[in-house]
Amino acid sequence: GLIGPQDWLNNPSLAFFSIMLLSIWQGVGFQMVIFLAGLQSIPRELYQAAEMDGVNSWQKFIHVTLPQLNNPLVFVIISTTILAFKLFVQVWVMQGPAGHPQESTMTLMVYAVSTGFRMGKIGYASAITVLFFLIVLGFSILQQYLLREDQTVE
Repeated sequence: GLIGPQDWLNNPSLAFFSIMLLSIWQGVGFQMVIFLAGLQSIPRELYQAAEMDGVNSWQKFIHVTLPQLNNPLVFVIISTTILAFKLFVQVWVMQGPAGHPQESTMTLMVYAVSTGFRMGKIGYASAITVLFFLIVLGFSILQQYLLREDQTVE
């Protein structure tokens, strides 16, 4: 009521923000389940030892909780980044095949589909999807590198 009615999907400055809000709302549940599983896997002994050392709640969070959530945090960041690159359904459902106000909601996948099926440039669209595959492969390799366990033989 403060700013009046807004045309959220046809205003170029608001359209991408609207799709971003939808994507956040859609994905936050999955991310919270991953963080909850990570929080539940932290041994209680670490918190008890920290309390015996006399640390406060903030120090427990910084020195106990965050280091233990490293793997879930990296997984959520990398998987969310990959999902952001493949953003297609949300844009297609909210904007339709014809609507993209001044191409403000054009993502890589929407561009590939539009190029291949609407403009008939199948080769160019294929090159875009190969580029997408290489981006996702790079992020997947980065995730494997960041989440690897140090294997030492004793």
